[in-house]
Amino acid sequence: LPSPGTRILYQKQHLGTVRFAGPVDGTSGEWLGVEWDEAESRGKHDGVKDGKRYFDCVVPHSASFVRYSPNTISLGTNFLSALFAKYVDDEFFNSSVMLGSSNGLIEVEAPNLDRVRKKVADIQKLKEISLDEEGVAGCESDEDEGWRSLQNVRGLNLSKNLLSSWDVIRHIVIHMPLISELDLSRNRFHSALPAPSLSDHLISTSIRQLRLNNTLVSWSQLSALSEGFPNLEGLQFSFNRLSDASMEPEGSTPESLPFFGRLQSLFLDGNRLTKWTNTDMDFELILSGNLCSLRHLHLASNQIDSIPRPTPGTSRLALERIQLTSNALHAWSDLDALSEWCPHLEVFSVAANPIIAADEVHARPLVIGRMGTLTILDGSNISHHERQDSELFYLSTIAKSVTPTTTEDERIRAHPRWVTLCEKHGRPDEPRSAADPKKQTTKLIGLTILAIEAPISVSALASAPAHDESAAVTIRLLPTMTVRVLRLKIAKTLKLKNDFRLWILLRRG
Repeated sequence: LPSPGTRILYQKQHLGTVRFAGPVDGTSGEWLGVEWDEAESRGKHDGVKDGKRYFDCVVPHSASFVRYSPNTISLGTNFLSALFAKYVDDEFFNSSVMLGSSNGLIEVEAPNLDRVRKKVADIQKLKEISLDEEGVAGCESDEDEGWRSLQNVRGLNLSKNLLSSWDVIRHIVIHMPLISELDLSRNRFHSALPAPSLSDHLISTSIRQLRLNNTLVSWSQLSALSEGFPNLEGLQFSFNRLSDASMEPEGSTPESLPFFGRLQSLFLDGNRLTKWTNTDMDFELILSGNLCSLRHLHLASNQIDSIPRPTPGTSRLALERIQLTSNALHAWSDLDALSEWCPHLEVFSVAANPIIAADEVHARPLVIGRMGTLTILDGSNISHHERQDSELFYLSTIAKSVTPTTTEDERIRAHPRWVTLCEKHGRPDEPRSAADPKKQTTKLIGLTILAIEAPISVSALASAPAHDESAAVTIRLLPTMTVRVLRLKIAKTLKLKNDFRLWILLRRG
């Protein structure tokens, strides 16, 4: 039977890891207890049957028992075998024949050997190799001649295979001196292996980009991996069930956390993080210390619900890009705090947070007004005119929100950019001439909108307002408002769903 820790492919489509092999009470024969990668569709329990625990699982309710049969369970293949099977031919392995009457003394080349040799030569030219979902579980010995064909490889995709050993990874990439990108996503590595085995072994100094998405590698295991990949510049570590507790294990110190001194981009999307700062191990300490070169941080689809302001004396982060889409941010003060943490932030994504969903029409100008260093928000460039309009809109919002008892200090605490924006645009609560080009109201334009049943012709559209002027509504908006935000504003004003067609009618003269 396969031993615990072995990766298997069941019925040619389901990946899993053997956690138990042996008899099960109340049954005959022997069974495999398997933790499935597809926990939702295959899992029935977490290693307990009839009240008895046979094994433990990393993911709750992700396991079941199956019978072992070579017809239904594959233990995978070796790397070079998978490579030549995909890129050459099965004929590569039978490229010559023995003359039947020569008793093995005369070897004759097969008729198509030139074509096979050409394909092998083509492999030697490959810079990118993709063996995803090819059942790779191990590798041939270092003496195998096939390794010589991999000298030009720059990128290798080994995602969704049967790999479980970091030693196998090291033996593969050591034959690729120019490799710079490696994708190991959706494999499952032995949880106990990295710490003792990688501390004294280098995996690759040439790899710059590493993908470990959905591998369930723990945050603490990255400490060992950082020694195996000392020159990483980009790391994708998404969908690994990371939680706040897993990132701050008891007794954590900077020395025990991952150290990637050259890392510039870190992807932690799709995990279970809820805090910008951890209770015992400050996130700032991780980013500015162990990840001192980090510039791009991706935290989309987590559960982060607040960002506290840094305490006095706390060093600031050098981050330039942050992705916080689909989190749980609900207060505008979170964005003010983020600006303090990241004074050089230029690219920011914050869509699908409660704070944005609460007022999608005005959210974009308010974000731009609060965060003065941004040049791109949610994938759209911020023009000079949009920034100016947004800051003026934000100033007017501040002026409307204060009460007669609000002190200047209270206003500055609630709106840290208040003084800077007043110096730039003037105080909105001070009287100005009607012709002042900086005054917010002078920049608004009027737009008359009317809901009409479709389908409709252009001629009918042109005459429609004259027939029912009472149904028309005039709204005022900034000329830099995007079409998307305009649609949201129209839908909200007319109480429409957002699947309507938008016509713009320009009168002559």
